Amino acid sequence: MSMETSINTQDAVEVCDLLDRAAEGLRVSSVRTGSKVELPDAGRLLITGDIHDHSDNLRKIIQLAELDADGDRHLILQELIHGDRLFNGMDFSYRMALVAADLVVQYPDRVHVMLSNHELAQVNGDSILKAGVSSVDAFNQGIEYIFGEHEAMVAESLERFVRAMPLAVQCANGVFCSHSLPSPSRIKAFDASILDREPLEEDMHGPTGSAYLLVWGRNMKQAVADALAAEWGARVFVCGHQPTDAGYEAIDETILVINSDDQAGQMLPIDLSTVYTRDELVERIVPLASIA
Repeated sequence: MSMETSINTQDAVEVCDLLDRAAEGLRVSSVRTGSKVELPDAGRLLITGDIHDHSDNLRKIIQLAELDADGDRHLILQELIHGDRLFNGMDFSYRMALVAADLVVQYPDRVHVMLSNHELAQVNGDSILKAGVSSVDAFNQGIEYIFGEHEAMVAESLERFVRAMPLAVQCANGVFCSHSLPSPSRIKAFDASILDREPLEEDMHGPTGSAYLLVWGRNMKQAVADALAAEWGARVFVCGHQPTDAGYEAIDETILVINSDDQAGQMLPIDLSTVYTRDELVERIVPLASIA
């Protein structure tokens, strides 16, 4: 496996075809139920956090995932776009989405790209500022620069890919992965049954859409984790979204946050047949800097 995609990433027709095939692959996956992926109690899973256009870290993640080794290895990716590297004010991180889409097509039912707030903001046109720059505008300018008159066609295919992404990955061993958890102040507005169905359009928008609340939640707390664990049968939550100085953060008793988007980036390989506590998961974290 490599970071090279199977297409010309500047050809609008090829790009749209790949994104649409990946979107279909996510929707019809044999391990998908409603808006969540359900993984069995066998095999291996590599969990990663926000990537944000960090191409070297994504290369290492793909290397460690060893998806070619056998058919029971799984990989979770999230928040691929909106990095810090801008060229004349333009963001070309659509290429990271294409790498993920290519993996989905190459390894059906085994590469799981979870919905994250930056991808959702991009397709919704919501405002996200990084260092005073609109991430959504910079991304749009990058798409326009590369694809010109075909910009809208590419943006529409990217939107279909994003809207096909599952909201969560639930493992039979009790490990539950989602980009975030609803904020404590918004948990009463959150419909936990959204995982059992496909999201409606209103679910995808703030301030009260349940998909929106799940990926945009801040200030993760044990009370929220306990309530959702009872609803979903989860033992421990592994999320991204929240920045950490060390590349990971253990919160309260059952929450673990992982970042994969900088020099302190981490990843988490687990055995799907093993039941873990949160602290046992912390012991399994692998620094991306340790991978050549």
